[in-house]
Amino acid sequence: DLKDNGAAVVVVEFDPETAARMDKNNFLFVIGDASDDVVLRQAGIERAKGFCSCLPSDAENVFAVLTARTLNKGLSIIARADKVNSERKLLVAGADHVISPHAIGGHRMASQLLHPNVMEFLDVVMRTGNLELWIEEVVVSHGSDLEDHTLADGRIRTRTGANVLAVRRADGTIFTDPGGSFTLQYQDCLIALGTPEQLVSLAHLANDQGERLRDRVDNRLQRQRK
Repeated sequence: DLKDNGAAVVVVEFDPETAARMDKNNFLFVIGDASDDVVLRQAGIERAKGFCSCLPSDAENVFAVLTARTLNKGLSIIARADKVNSERKLLVAGADHVISPHAIGGHRMASQLLHPNVMEFLDVVMRTGNLELWIEEVVVSHGSDLEDHTLADGRIRTRTGANVLAVRRADGTIFTDPGGSFTLQYQDCLIALGTPEQLVSLAHLANDQGERLRDRVDNRLQRQRK
């Protein structure tokens, strides 16, 4: 998914046979222990934006997260946890988010039973890109036409065609269905629904990294054509 959306990805893999399969699929990789300082530096951890720790055991993930956080303080770290009581340890070690495949699987199965049409729609929008409407994140930057303006004053729907579903503040507070009187601030993250062109227009309006979003849009369109 990361590669399909235009992200530069390097995989750290301990098993040479698995690494060989990555080579055949044109993935960049480093063979070694993901909790080893030397290996992570070789993979480019010091200039990376994000780190996903998906090792087989929670203990290994704790060590990998701790090492990655030590080498890059500004890194966005996501870690996998099999046991519920491991979540706190991973957060203390430096993870920003902890994902439990078992918990997500259970929630997804229940949601599929309760809201099958909603889940299928979200799958298409978020994963396959086969619909005209997509959901994207757009961040409000300094000097944009949206900073310190209300949603009504910003006229996002009129100017771009995109719909703002929610706003996430820099402190993590989430506002769902914000009204016209809601004032946007610097670093607000807009969760928006629209066509690729509408979302790119919104990114430019917010002075977000429109080119980065454009790259993701182009990659998804190319994947859809294939």
